[in-house]
Amino acid sequence: MILDRLDPRYPSNDDRKGWRYEGFYWEARDELGVPFLIASTVKRGQVEGQQWARSERLFPYMHG
Repeated sequence: MILDRLDPRYPSNDDRKGWRYEGFYWEARDELGVPFLIASTVKRGQVEGQQWARSERLFPYMHG
């Protein structure tokens, strides 16, 4: 997956460690410049993340 290549995580038993970047924000836009996918993570004490997509089939990660 493209997000895994942009913000890779190296093996670690602690979810707060092993990430290349402390924070990561990625937004994809369509030909009109309108966002259709957003994903972000931040690692400060604990790992937090979010994702948003314009439609269900565009979500980058499993959710529910």
